[in-house]
Amino acid sequence: MLRILLELQQLDMKIAGLKQREQEIPRQKESFNIQRKRLETELKESEERVKKLRVEQRDCEGEIEQKNGHIRKFEGQLLVVRKNEEYKALLHEIDLQKKQISLKEERILAIMEDIEHAQMKLQEDKKRIAEEIRKLDEECIRIDAELAEAVKERKAQEHTRAPLAAKVDPSLLARYERVRKARTPAVVPLVETNKQAEACGGCYMTVRPPGRERDHGGQGIPFLRTLRPHSVLSGQYRVSAGFRGRLKATMSSRQRPGAPGARPS
Repeated sequence: MLRILLELQQLDMKIAGLKQREQEIPRQKESFNIQRKRLETELKESEERVKKLRVEQRDCEGEIEQKNGHIRKFEGQLLVVRKNEEYKALLHEIDLQKKQISLKEERILAIMEDIEHAQMKLQEDKKRIAEEIRKLDEECIRIDAELAEAVKERKAQEHTRAPLAAKVDPSLLARYERVRKARTPAVVPLVETNKQAEACGGCYMTVRPPGRERDHGGQGIPFLRTLRPHSVLSGQYRVSAGFRGRLKATMSSRQRPGAPGARPS
């Protein structure tokens, strides 16, 4: 009966692992979606730079046309003015407009060079980002397939649970289900420390008869005497050296007078 209960616990732990995997897999896709948005933003910024440069170029060309209009107007006024001061003032305005036009033309040449570089970068960005997005799409497809496979496996495992649970004594199964909701694993081994006592493999507390069949300290861990560390399930309950060290230290502290759980002298 206990062997079947152990099989059920292993199955439940596997199902729980698959459920956790089902929650973790979509998080990977969320990460890829963030990368996709970052790439799309990067491409948009590259396109916006080209657009802004072209707008600035058109603005400069419009200002040049406007200043040329002012020059034509001032040149027309030169033919009708009679005072020398007015004539000089018009010549000054014409010269000022021409200098401003020269500055705008230099700026247009610089903008045209910037546009050329920006367009080259934009084409490179488009090619690079398209390739990165293609890889992200492939990863998303792989993740969707992995999620579907995890769901399929989890459902298959859940399908085998009911027949296995039916083989366990109802009272023991009810106890197991109650404990499993609060703590996993619900079934833990007893580790023999000496001829008079054993320790819980979950919390390292000393357990003596008749406590082996009770939940220790209200922690919801059942002590099943038959699950000795070297006796069942091909040794999968073997105790590591580190565990033995911790257990020895725990037992030593509990055997000191006045220590919690110490044996009365």
